[in-house]
Amino acid sequence: MKERKNYDLVDIVKFAMCLIVVGIHSHPFISYSTDFDMFFFNVFGSLAVPFFFISSGFFLYKDRQDKNFSYTKKFVSRILKLYLFWLILNLPFTLVNCYYNGDSNVSSALLIFIRDNLTLSSFRGAWFLGSLVFGALTIYYFSVHKNISSKKLFLIFLGFNLILYILNGYLRIFSFNNYLFSFFLEPFGLIKSLPYMLVGKMIAENNFKDKLISKKYLFIIFLISLIIMPIEYIYLGDAFLSRITTTIILFTITLSFNVNFKRALDFRKMSIIIFCFHFDVCFVFDALNHFFNFSINSGIKYFIILIASITFSKVIFKLEDKKKFRFLKNSY
Repeated sequence: MKERKNYDLVDIVKFAMCLIVVGIHSHPFISYSTDFDMFFFNVFGSLAVPFFFISSGFFLYKDRQDKNFSYTKKFVSRILKLYLFWLILNLPFTLVNCYYNGDSNVSSALLIFIRDNLTLSSFRGAWFLGSLVFGALTIYYFSVHKNISSKKLFLIFLGFNLILYILNGYLRIFSFNNYLFSFFLEPFGLIKSLPYMLVGKMIAENNFKDKLISKKYLFIIFLISLIIMPIEYIYLGDAFLSRITTTIILFTITLSFNVNFKRALDFRKMSIIIFCFHFDVCFVFDALNHFFNFSINSGIKYFIILIASITFSKVIFKLEDKKKFRFLKNSY
């Protein structure tokens, strides 16, 4: 009988990527070298979010239920609950940001708050959740109602993203000044998830995990792609193309190992909580620096943010089974 495949290693790698995301926003190397910090996270740190998107697409479609809206509906509902939980938790920070972004005008702040929530981007990191929702609904619409294959959709949205990167990233010919255009079209906007989620969908549809080339060659290809990333970044200003190939190969390698790890589920939950909560700790440090000129070594700052985020997730795990705290399960 065929051994049941588990995906514990995916959860472990996602946790590792989450630690990198914390580094992206806390800049742990900046006390030692600003250039290295920017280079490392702009190149290698940029693998984290695409890996999250690919894994989301894979697990959403791994049972080949793309034509059944109930699966997409369940996925979107879960993400919206996540968004609502963290929106409420981040409300004080969000309102302060809206107030200052609205030139300290209450009416302007309220309009900004409404606008940001309409695009699921009201708090730091929220764009990622909005992009997942937009991606899942868009893929369902074009796959089912327009009957467009995953491969064609991938090529369409990859081409669209590539055009934007060439114009706005590589060549820096223009930038989007209008808020809605910038949010939907800039490289870190809603459409960023689509090529990666479609990659995950294609891997799931083709049962790619059972048709892998040898791990040895996968690792060689991965290392070559990893080497190309900084070269592309240095000469073109971004590692868009090599980032896609490197992330796909990394996810494929991750699927090729059948690792059993008892705490994989805890790591999966913790990754989501750390991703969402570390922005709050960063906000506190930014406020201390802005109002009191408080600063510490960037490496120490990174570990404080990380430890605070992990501790917060542990508190949630401890309280969530109590009846009055069951709502905490919506945090992941």
